Amino acid sequence: MKINKAILYKYCRLWHRNFSVITFISGMLMTFTGIIMKYSFIEKIFSFIDPQYYRYLHNLASPIFGISFFVMAFTGIIMFIIVKK
Repeated sequence: MKINKAILYKYCRLWHRNFSVITFISGMLMTFTGIIMKYSFIEKIFSFIDPQYYRYLHNLASPIFGISFFVMAFTGIIMFIIVKK
């Protein structure tokens, strides 16, 4: 079975764009929660929220970030290889 490169490129680009948005959102969430956990003076500003909730959000976003980053990198490599040939 022969794979049509144009169709593969189109679907890889679609997946790449969607997963880049997911990677960005989960990365920003992890950045925000990581900064709050690292610097205690910022944590005191948000004292109305339980500090364990930041750790929970950070741990919740990390596998989403990892998987979406992997898919984004994989589809980017496929697009790079298709264009090079």
